Amino acid sequence: MMNNMLRIISRKSFIASGEPEAMRITIGGLPGRASVLVETLDQTRGNAVSAWVAMGKPEPPTREQAAQLRHVAEAVRREILHADASGHFNLERPIEPWSLVLI
Repeated sequence: MMNNMLRIISRKSFIASGEPEAMRITIGGLPGRASVLVETLDQTRGNAVSAWVAMGKPEPPTREQAAQLRHVAEAVRREILHADASGHFNLERPIEPWSLVLI
């Protein structure tokens, strides 16, 4: 039991570690003013693992729990951004540790 507790504490502190980093992405060759979908999954949005843990880690989850987890997983941050008139898309922002950005 104590060994499991140490593992849990270590994992939590590991996940909590890290600093935001500057993210700079440039994509060229797009049609002028093209729409670009940017989705961000982070600790508070789209994080089905945290929701599953909050449920008590059901193994397997019930149908209702699975539906709730799908709903949480789909709740990522979605933004429609645009390329400039020459077809260049630039994205600059800080990204938090353990986040994922899909463009």
